[in-house]
Amino acid sequence: MVDTTPQCPRSIAWTSGAVPLDWQTGVVVPLFKKGDQRVCSNYRGITLLSLPGHGTVDQLYTLCRIFEGAWEFAQPIPRGVLWGVLREYGVSDPLIRAVRSLYDRCQSLVRIAGNKSDLFPVRVGLRQGCPLSPILFIIFMDRISRRSQGVEGVRFGDLRIGSLLFVDDVVLMASSDRDLQLSLDRGRDENQHSKSESMVLNWKRVECTLWVGDEILPQVEEFKYLGVLFTSEGRLEQEIDRRIGAVSAVMRTLHGSVVVKRELSRKAKLSIYQSIFIPALMVMSFG
Repeated sequence: MVDTTPQCPRSIAWTSGAVPLDWQTGVVVPLFKKGDQRVCSNYRGITLLSLPGHGTVDQLYTLCRIFEGAWEFAQPIPRGVLWGVLREYGVSDPLIRAVRSLYDRCQSLVRIAGNKSDLFPVRVGLRQGCPLSPILFIIFMDRISRRSQGVEGVRFGDLRIGSLLFVDDVVLMASSDRDLQLSLDRGRDENQHSKSESMVLNWKRVECTLWVGDEILPQVEEFKYLGVLFTSEGRLEQEIDRRIGAVSAVMRTLHGSVVVKRELSRKAKLSIYQSIFIPALMVMSFG
């Protein structure tokens, strides 16, 4: 007797080690960041994945309180290294082949106002919007975190913190350039020189030569982490001024489009105010 019961697509993908092309296709939505809305470079293409309850305040608070040297990168995860990390963590070869099949013909299209672009290949990074991507990302970042252990890091109360990880932003911290270089060397497979920079927290200029492979890491006097500007002097005046300017612009917009509108109820105005103005103002408030 032949079993004619249709098989679940997931079961077929699992047993065959290959997935349908539709599973490898992402829909990219342009997300406006700042500046002139008519300039394409002011938008970031993103395939959205909802992660309620996850925020940036804890990381920003920690970085505001401690760091001596900081190295930050935001870069696509190298897929070739990722497959090796999965094998290193004991993932079986059949499962790795099944996961890799999601990336064999990975492609995306852009959707704007209901219109879709032609498909284009995506050859770097993890698939945005894919439920599996957060798991792969956690495994990859766990490897970075483990490799940074053993370095003295920076004292925070009774703890020693050597790294801060949030999504694809990583800050490595150390009390000496030697320890920071050691952290960089341990994560050399994951490092990308073009997306990395260093900063020394000191009231005066201090040279700190760090290497990623055979290239010197650029040293900066300020850098933006999770949308907040940090300076080498450890002061936040520039960020506060920038934040005041941003919320002032928001308030001017709200006044013209919300506050003076008689057709909107007081409750609706208050709701809009609390959901737009207050978050923009309080993003760096740790009280």
